[in-house]
Amino acid sequence: SEMVLATGGITTWTVTLPTAPYTGQKVTINCPGSAGVTTLTITATSPSGVALVGTNPTSCTTGGAIANGSSWTYSKSANTWYRYQ
Repeated sequence: SEMVLATGGITTWTVTLPTAPYTGQKVTINCPGSAGVTTLTITATSPSGVALVGTNPTSCTTGGAIANGSSWTYSKSANTWYRYQ
């Protein structure tokens, strides 16, 4: 399980999910810092044909609670990252 945190104000932040993921791998993206993120983009580029399923947030507010971020888990058989929180 990995956690990616913005600890200060970021205008534009692009997060690329791991490129060699394994089944059950989890990634949480959050903004506990003081200013949040204005424009957030979460992508997956590998393996080839990988998909994202679930609402992809476009910004990240301060506070640190999971409601202000997102968590993803990977399924190798489906070649998909699923948002679960």
